[in-house]
Order: sequence, then structure tokens, then C-alpha cells
Amino acid sequence: FMGQGAPPVSQQLRQLVDSEVKRRVDEQYMRGMALLTSNRYLLDQLATKLLEQEKVNGEELVKMINEAAAENKLAMPDQQM
Repeated sequence: FMGQGAPPVSQQLRQLVDSEVKRRVDEQYMRGMALLTSNRYLLDQLATKLLEQEKVNGEELVKMINEAAAENKLAMPDQQM
């Protein structure tokens, strides 16, 4: 199949791949939304900081994250991927 594009695959295999990709994307979307919701405290702090000074550098962001963690207000992701 070199130089001739992808090898032919069955419709059944395409559907299987499509459904698995959709499942994984949906799963990670839900995981991301849960993390954002769980860390709303930090997002609100970041938004306030951005309204005050328009930019936040990496050092400032790390400091905010560490402070939230020290206050037990930082939700950590599960280790699944």
C-alpha cells in the first residue's frame, strides 16, 4: 500500500474505530469538565487576576495553584487516561 493511500477497510471496522474514538473523546471531555468544575475556586481566582492585570505568567499561575493546594481547594485528576 506504499504510495497508494490507506489500505481498504471494512465498513464494520470503520464503525468500530469511530465508536471507540467517540467513546474516548466523550470520556475525556467529561473528565475535563469535572476537573474544571471541581477547580472552580482556582478558575475564579485566575479570572479575577486577569481582570486586574490582563496577563498572568507561569510563575504566578504556579503560585496560585500551590496556594489553592495548600488550602485543600485544589481537585486533582484521577490517573486514568
